Amino acid sequence: MWGPDTPHVAPATALNHFAIAVSGFVAFGFLCKYVLTPDRPAIPRQFPFNGLVKELGGLEENKVVFSHLLYCLFCLTGFLLI
Repeated sequence: MWGPDTPHVAPATALNHFAIAVSGFVAFGFLCKYVLTPDRPAIPRQFPFNGLVKELGGLEENKVVFSHLLYCLFCLTGFLLI
């Protein structure tokens, strides 16, 4: 359209065709997301005690493991964790 040649299609017509193509892709995406995706067959499970945090060790232990993992990663790659 912005090239040195004279366009074969009028800019308004080209923009109209482009808008139709984009709206077709968007409509196909919405069709796949909302029409073709099945509903969940059951409700999500709910666990007692704040989602089993107490039974699985709690949040503080998970934070310690994650920070230890980051420290090992930085040590192995040669960076100094300060």
